[in-house]
Amino acid sequence: MTAADAERLGRLLGGDELRWLVDRVRQRIERRLPLDTSVVLQGATPSQRRAVERLLGRPAGHGAAISVALPAVESVVARAGVAPDLRAAVEALTGPIIDREADREALDRAWAAATRPLEAVALARPVLEPWLDWLRATGVLRRVARGDPGSARELASQVAGVLARLPADGVPISVLANLETGDGHSLDPGSPLSALVLPAVARLGGIPPGDDSEWRRTVWSAAGVLCGELTNPVLTLNLPGDGRTARHTPSRGRCTGRRLAQSRYPPGSLPCYSREQIGGRSDRSEPAPWSARACCFSASVRLRSAANRC
Repeated sequence: MTAADAERLGRLLGGDELRWLVDRVRQRIERRLPLDTSVVLQGATPSQRRAVERLLGRPAGHGAAISVALPAVESVVARAGVAPDLRAAVEALTGPIIDREADREALDRAWAAATRPLEAVALARPVLEPWLDWLRATGVLRRVARGDPGSARELASQVAGVLARLPADGVPISVLANLETGDGHSLDPGSPLSALVLPAVARLGGIPPGDDSEWRRTVWSAAGVLCGELTNPVLTLNLPGDGRTARHTPSRGRCTGRRLAQSRYPPGSLPCYSREQIGGRSDRSEPAPWSARACCFSASVRLRSAANRC
């Protein structure tokens, strides 16, 4: 389109009084609706009525509403030679038209792809079909993925991976989470993955719905997963285990990894220091009474100074 054509098109359809008409045409094209119909403007002003009359070359009728036949507008545009059709004219005035229907279809396909891992799980385990129906009905997958199909597909794949590892044989929940996602906290209460997995695990174990911590422990226990503080991985220094670890009597000055429940020591026989003291503070307190919490330190805490000493 030449500059002269653009200027003529602006005079023909670009005024404020006809903006509503251009917007209506654009909306119909975006929605893939045909242009072989009429559009109506309720409560038209006198200036809008006069603009339509100038455009079509005939009276716009009486009353508060204006009805404009879009084929008539397209004929005017074609006769003026400013654009090949009405769509081209609207795009020249307002910019490229987005195919919103195509975008919607693409989004629907993305969400369908996101749920395929869950559908495969339900197909392999029919007992989970009600769980899949629940996911679809509640939209919980969309909610925890914050409306992002890509994130939803990743979560769905992780859900399928976790369920494929069940039932387990006494594996700690943090280990299960790390094996599947690389994050030992991804199955923590309140996490997106936990919100999706737990109802499925409950259904696999025949456990009625619930939402408290006791229910959560029961659900995981039924699937052979250890859940609770005593299953947390810890780093111990000079602390013997309870005989269930391969190296439960480490030599002095050596760090040992185990679960919290596997750490034991006679009361009063081991000096214990706080995290801050082991992390590098110089002011040590007197030995404190033994407790697993005081003597064991979570492996997830970055105790760089302690690690150097080990």
